[in-house]
Amino acid sequence: LVSQSLDEELVDATVAGEASTTAAGLKREIQESAAFLLVWGEAGNIRFMPEVLYFLTEVLLTSKSKSPQEVYGPSAVAACEHKGPYFVSSLFLSKVIRPIYNSIFDEWYDRVTVDPSDGRDVKVLKEGFERYLPP
Repeated sequence: LVSQSLDEELVDATVAGEASTTAAGLKREIQESAAFLLVWGEAGNIRFMPEVLYFLTEVLLTSKSKSPQEVYGPSAVAACEHKGPYFVSSLFLSKVIRPIYNSIFDEWYDRVTVDPSDGRDVKVLKEGFERYLPP
């Protein structure tokens, strides 16, 4: 009788452990998918810097999770719980991607002007950087 009780407890603990492992695995897969979509969504802005894309993905996957309220504030939590208006955040773009792009831009370019004939932007490279362009 004692042996049967121990076996039942062991089976219950094993099933609970498997459920917890499955939940942890599922949570990890969701985090990886979200990180991929987040980086992929802004990848066009830094498409010529694949090492930055890789770095951002790795940083996202190894970062400590925070609650939506810590990252986005109470309006995101209300939107997630369907209690408020639809919530759209461009926090990743404005706080991560844009500073990277601006840093690279400031390093390579002197200024940007607009061509009055067709309205296209004309980027003026810093002195000496023209040699890196194809002929």
